[in-house]
Amino acid sequence: MSEQNCKSCGQPVTGNFCVECGEKTSNKRLTLKDVSADFMSNLFELEYPLLRTVKGLSLRPGVLCREYINGRRKPYSRPFQYYLVTLAIFYLFFLALGLQISDFSAGIVPEFPEGEAGAPARELAGQINQLINQYSRLFHFVLIPIMSLFSWVIFKKVGYNFTENFVMNLFLGGHVMLISMLCVPLWFVNFNLYFAVSGIVGVSYQVWGFKDFFQVKTSTAVGKGLLAWFLSMIVFSILNLLVTFTVIRIFNTNDAI
Repeated sequence: MSEQNCKSCGQPVTGNFCVECGEKTSNKRLTLKDVSADFMSNLFELEYPLLRTVKGLSLRPGVLCREYINGRRKPYSRPFQYYLVTLAIFYLFFLALGLQISDFSAGIVPEFPEGEAGAPARELAGQINQLINQYSRLFHFVLIPIMSLFSWVIFKKVGYNFTENFVMNLFLGGHVMLISMLCVPLWFVNFNLYFAVSGIVGVSYQVWGFKDFFQVKTSTAVGKGLLAWFLSMIVFSILNLLVTFTVIRIFNTNDAI
């Protein structure tokens, strides 16, 4: 076969594929069959790893995370890809039901007095809900590196570094969102019931994932896992409050000007 240059990277090619970038060598014009085949190929490349990842995280979450970290990555979705896909599904699901993420805070804040006495507090709560709804995706993602920091420190003796903990928490965090969707029917019965059940189920799954990933005893996974979760939520809540009140203060200052 005569030598030619790859049309993607420019390297010399003598076979059917470029050894540098993997591009297929072909001089024929595109046909509808080529476009259809390319569409189906890309569709299955997304669907099959995604389905395998969902199945793996549902049955043996720690095993999947360890396999990915140890180099078996082709069968599974990338951690960032999986987290972003599940995050999109999560928000679209809530949007389809007419629910907003700010309803979480609206459902657990206390009732303020009627009239002028409670007006400032009600206004502040409304601003916080609006901010949470507007930047909820960012708030949601911030929890992942915080959780990764604490799981890395608390389970440090196991030997995984921060990045490997980050990958694990991307997978587990994305799957927790899918699990929480299963609890949404409880929202229409009682919000506090939904909040409690989805929280317990989510934390239990996270602890199970830690046990499976770090390969520690159940008692160790429960104790250290709950500690990592508790510390993460404290730091996450403090950061959220600081960011929220800072942004509200800036907006109010700009409005005054």
